[in-house]
Amino acid sequence: MSLQPRPQYSFDDEVISPSNQADFRCRKFQTYRTIPSLGDLLLLSQTEVRAELHTRTDDGRWLLTDFRGPGEQIPLDSVGCTLSLAEVYDKVGFYEE
Repeated sequence: MSLQPRPQYSFDDEVISPSNQADFRCRKFQTYRTIPSLGDLLLLSQTEVRAELHTRTDDGRWLLTDFRGPGEQIPLDSVGCTLSLAEVYDKVGFYEE
């Protein structure tokens, strides 16, 4: 699969599962980093209430902030809003393997 950059692409999200986590961290994230307009990349866990927010800083570096639990509020500055993990995971049922 080839990820094609889109113009004026300031925010994206990905659902990370145990099976695609390594591929994302090794290959796909490198591709996302080449999109100049991308400011925030939010990774959502498929197995727990958890999110990782990767934010591009003014000097081009990427800052990782980890959010855990339904009480967390995620600031998405690139699109001017705040996202509640409780709302994201509202209808998600987790199961143990």
